[in-house]
Amino acid sequence: MPALPNPRHELFAQAIAKGASQREAYKAAGYGVKSDAAADASASRLLSGGKVQARISELQSRAAEKAMLTKAWVIERLMENVERAMEAIPVLDAAGNPTGKYVYNGNVANRALELLGKGKGCSSSARRSAGRVPSTCSTMKSWTA
Repeated sequence: MPALPNPRHELFAQAIAKGASQREAYKAAGYGVKSDAAADASASRLLSGGKVQARISELQSRAAEKAMLTKAWVIERLMENVERAMEAIPVLDAAGNPTGKYVYNGNVANRALELLGKGKGCSSSARRSAGRVPSTCSTMKSWTA
């Protein structure tokens, strides 16, 4: 759906999609208001319009897609860091050719794994009990303070 033909309606929809209250969005769209109650009533009427609702939904969907792509990108890069740090990916020279060397960096791998675990709901501060290593995120959660 393209932008709404009425610029104020478009600004209102964008503000709502970004999380503004109806009153804030109505004022941000440039409407003059005599009172907060009047702004609330007018914003409610504007929000009940089908085209405005559809535009808000579209804007929110786009924002959600961007957030998901960003999260996927971060996870992918963290996994690459783990692979490199665990010597699974060779060191490359300036031309991009493998040098035949592999470098282990445990701190980088551990930090990347910690961040990946947090993203999956695992706690990074799991306490080890009697030398046992947690096998699942739920087990790790039960060991955290």
